[in-house]
Amino acid sequence: MSREQDRRAAIFESLRAEKSPSEIIAWFGYKKTQVYEVSKKFREADNQEAITSKRVSHQVYKDVGLCITLHDITKIEESYIFPGDGASHTKVTFRFIVFRPWMEEILIGKIRSCSPEGVHVTLGFFEDIVIPPHKLQHPSRFDQMEQAWVWIYKTEDGKTHDLFMDAGEVIRFRVVKEIFTEAPLPSVLNASQDISEKADANNAAPYILHSGIWVSVPKGPYDTVKELNPFYPGPHVNLRMLVGIRDMRGCK
Repeated sequence: MSREQDRRAAIFESLRAEKSPSEIIAWFGYKKTQVYEVSKKFREADNQEAITSKRVSHQVYKDVGLCITLHDITKIEESYIFPGDGASHTKVTFRFIVFRPWMEEILIGKIRSCSPEGVHVTLGFFEDIVIPPHKLQHPSRFDQMEQAWVWIYKTEDGKTHDLFMDAGEVIRFRVVKEIFTEAPLPSVLNASQDISEKADANNAAPYILHSGIWVSVPKGPYDTVKELNPFYPGPHVNLRMLVGIRDMRGCK
């Protein structure tokens, strides 16, 4: 029995129980909303921003980036109702805050996990950041027991120290590459593919950042050891706050 048949059966049972028409309408009736009321609510500042932000937030658009939150709405055009459709369609022009760092930008994040593919970093709101092995400090090795990358640090006296890249540590990295991936449509996937292969194709991250460990050249009164340690936040918090990058050097 469909949901509509259940609703009608419940109405008949209510009539047999001598319920009042107002109670029956309140329980099982369809509530009518006038179109002008919908348009009025949408044009209110709080509602229009909430509706637009909800539809676009946390979505990735190719060659644009990750949408964070709505900045403002610049234009709202007339609403239209198409034949056979009771919904109101409104064209809106707005500005959105988007996360898409430029190449060579320096960011600070936390190590989320480590794998043979590299170090996975998170910014809290964005987690698809990978530092591949060839972009780590040299020499480095992956410890299978600890599931962590280890930087084999050599001191001036020739001794070596193992510096583990543990999850949760703050790290500075430099963006070197970005990858946008479009999820394939169900019709595009081959019917002969295994179920797990189809799931992997649908779950592919739409936006991935490939980065490298960033080490700054010691300039000024700062401690040399701290400046050469990418796990020390140091004075360079954001590349935008600096005049240029001529006094900095990244890993190659």
